[in-house]
Amino acid sequence: MDIAKLLSELDNRRIRLWTEHGKLKFKAPKGALTAELREQIRLCKKELIASLETAAETAAEAAALIPAAPRDQPLPLSFAQQRLWFVDQLMPASPAYNMKLAFRFLGPLDMTALAGALDLLAARHETLRTVFPADERGQPRQEVKPIGPAATRVVDYTGIADETRREREAAEFCVVDSDHPFDLAAGPLFRPLVCRLDPGHHLLMIAIHHIVSDGWSMGIFLEETRQAYEALVRGREPEPPELPIQYADFALWQRQTLEGERLDRQLAYWRERLKAPRAVLPTDRKRPPMQTVEGAAKEIHLPRELADRLNALAQAEGVTMFTLMLAAYDVLLWGYAAQEDILVGTVIAGRDRAELEPLIGFFVNTLVMRVRLTPETTLRQALSQTHETVMGAFANQDTPYERVVEDLKPERDVSRNPVFQTMFSFRVLKGESTGFKLPGLETRALGHEIERSLFDLILSLDEIDAGLYGGINYNVSLFREETIE
Repeated sequence: MDIAKLLSELDNRRIRLWTEHGKLKFKAPKGALTAELREQIRLCKKELIASLETAAETAAEAAALIPAAPRDQPLPLSFAQQRLWFVDQLMPASPAYNMKLAFRFLGPLDMTALAGALDLLAARHETLRTVFPADERGQPRQEVKPIGPAATRVVDYTGIADETRREREAAEFCVVDSDHPFDLAAGPLFRPLVCRLDPGHHLLMIAIHHIVSDGWSMGIFLEETRQAYEALVRGREPEPPELPIQYADFALWQRQTLEGERLDRQLAYWRERLKAPRAVLPTDRKRPPMQTVEGAAKEIHLPRELADRLNALAQAEGVTMFTLMLAAYDVLLWGYAAQEDILVGTVIAGRDRAELEPLIGFFVNTLVMRVRLTPETTLRQALSQTHETVMGAFANQDTPYERVVEDLKPERDVSRNPVFQTMFSFRVLKGESTGFKLPGLETRALGHEIERSLFDLILSLDEIDAGLYGGINYNVSLFREETIE
């Protein structure tokens, strides 16, 4: 029995565990603690103590709000930002980390209200005004620019008479502009663009560098834009709730608190778990000497009936859908690669504190899931091993991936990522509205073809009301389309 299942079983029996001065203590109702459970506690005593102490440390940290960082001294980058800054030094003109939002508005767009809403967001979230210059020693720092207009640009295409040409040129400019590389030192790292095709037809393209944003942040961006625009078109001043902290406060706090016994314990876990990785994903083409990011994607759709059956299977096996689908991906990679060592990366939100939830910023952390499969491994064993791996990774999720890589000291190879080559993403979005609507307008999200892949392969799945939707994003320098199909 793994630690998570043991703790769940003890909780179901109302058996309370805690630690005192490094010793395990417990209190149980009469008859609840069977001889078998007592033996399991004895065998897992060391792991239980570590798990309980980690939980206690996390609870103590969560009880104290992250303090505001003094603004009269250099502001450090978070560990995740440090990695992207380093990547930018290696590939200074690359748009690989440009994040995009694109929409078509049909109807009377209030351009003053939209620009005002975007200005409000830039004033509210320091990250949208942050740049990353280096000091005289070449070390980067965060520098928050003063509050000012977001500099929403408007390009007018109404002078082009031919509608088809007008649409084509506006769309092409949006793509080119959103792919334009950001200058991390000078900024801005947030570029709003509006293309006016006629008085009742506009395109909105938002480009933001990943160093100041993530997927969760994009949802915040859209919702706060909607709320501010709605208030302004109705003649009201937007009144969003005050943010408890800013991203720079988090970055300094992360640097100051990620140390000591807790860090040592988590690094020891990752050091043991990821030592001597041997996974090398076979490719159709020879890997280029410098990593490329040109990509393409193939869509995946599993109907609701099959999704329900998979959910039932996950429930019967006592695992989440994330774990079940990751196990299936592990088995698929094992069959394709014909090797026992499988390493897959996945991202978590990194917002396990309430004060981080409303912020725009780069919080996501990467966890590496490693399993070893053989021809003798049954599907149930593969699922069990994946579950154990997921639980262990989540128990040690506080250590940034960048710090793990620094500790592992893998041989640097500019042709590939240092630890793993394939990513997995799974989100449950059932019952959620994924639309972005502005009042008085017909709003359509503009899908854009995936033209880059930061890893060899990325499997992304979302569970929505209609079933499982997603796709496999792949690096075209390494794989042929028929291989992915």
